[in-house]
Amino acid sequence: VNIADNDLPIIDLSANQTVVEGITSPQNVIYTVTLSSDSTETVTVQYATVNNTAIAGSDYTATSGTLTFDPGVTSQDIIIPILNNSLNEAQETFNLTLSSPTNAQLGTSITVTTITDTLTQNVTSTLPTNVENLTLTGTTAINGTGNAGDNVLIGNSANNILTALAGHDTLNGGAGNDTLDGGDGNDLLFGGASNDILTGGLGKDSLTGGLGVDRFDYRTLADSVFSSFDVITDFNANTGNDLFLVTIARTGFSNAGIVATLDTNGIAAQLTNTTFTANSAAQFSFGSRTFVAINDATAGFGATTDAIIEVTGLTGTLGLNNFTTTLV
Repeated sequence: VNIADNDLPIIDLSANQTVVEGITSPQNVIYTVTLSSDSTETVTVQYATVNNTAIAGSDYTATSGTLTFDPGVTSQDIIIPILNNSLNEAQETFNLTLSSPTNAQLGTSITVTTITDTLTQNVTSTLPTNVENLTLTGTTAINGTGNAGDNVLIGNSANNILTALAGHDTLNGGAGNDTLDGGDGNDLLFGGASNDILTGGLGKDSLTGGLGVDRFDYRTLADSVFSSFDVITDFNANTGNDLFLVTIARTGFSNAGIVATLDTNGIAAQLTNTTFTANSAAQFSFGSRTFVAINDATAGFGATTDAIIEVTGLTGTLGLNNFTTTLV
């Protein structure tokens, strides 16, 4: 008896999938292979994974073999282990292919797995230990917290609190009045639109407020001492614009002029007990570079106790009115 091809059951792979690398351990992606109808014959089909930008042995475990469907069986699974390489990478893909069927014909024979390092959430979330990035979606005010790795945290269009921990992190608030905290490490903070609060934390951080009235948080002066001073890339000093957020109101503000050398001695020569009094602030320059110094409770420059911030994108003239103790 000859059986025409159109009488044979069709073998189909389930739909493409995207997996967030490291969200579980161990981690697998599971595809289901189905027959369109029962068969009275034994059906077989070969399967194999194929590299695209994802590489077997680094991003996933190469998987191949032959599926055997006994008469009456219409569904089987293929399990492919996903490997966590702890690297912050762009999305990567690999294929799963079916071939060489017996007693059946191929339908959907190729599926694509996308491996991403980004967890996308529409609720307040904390990154699992082995996931690198978090993107908040939707229009609800929700928050995101990183982990000990090098993270990228991205807010949505509402008001977000983005909190990084250890690691060299990148935080982008997007729209909304956002609060960004880089935590430890050398971090990049971007406030985006609206009125934001940016806290670099420990380490040498780069802070960009973006549009709106932004507060650059130096309530902890040790976050930006001379040995690892922060850089603010866009401070608008005109009235009603950007502010330095401090714990104690500044007693005065002075322009200390030009330092001869950008080191402790050079700065101390300009920030004297007279020009840099207790709880005051000052501006000084080195060549074409502009710096702001924020004093602790002791007059004169203290390299390990006073904050130093370089301002590379200054608009207007800095003054006492650019310091505040209020969050809003």
